[in-house]
Amino acid sequence: MSAKNFVPANNAQIIYEWQEQIEKFISKNIPDAKIRHTDLDRIHGIINVSFKNIRGGQIAQILSDKEQICVSTGSACTSDILQPTTVIKYFESNPEWQFPLRISLHSFLTNESVQNFCEVLAHYCQEIRNR
Repeated sequence: MSAKNFVPANNAQIIYEWQEQIEKFISKNIPDAKIRHTDLDRIHGIINVSFKNIRGGQIAQILSDKEQICVSTGSACTSDILQPTTVIKYFESNPEWQFPLRISLHSFLTNESVQNFCEVLAHYCQEIRNR
């Protein structure tokens, strides 16, 4: 398929629906996951999640290397953190939860790719915990 034939989902509603889908999947299928700031107004399409005793960088590296999926770690102004930033420590004092993963959604995704991401994320969280 050529790029000019691809019609991106430029509707903010679909981004919101994908965000809801991912957050519900994580909550239901990945134990000891903490999705940040669901009680606040947020920019749709950005999910900040921590997995107890799993560094965001571990998941990010595995997703990149094995699945060619890009996610970020830390907060919007940091990445690949080895020590939690002051901001992260402010939001989370427990070190078991201080290495978040930031998932950013965009209009070039598909329903299939979002579902695949959910399943892959759950798989690698479980794999890391079983080590």
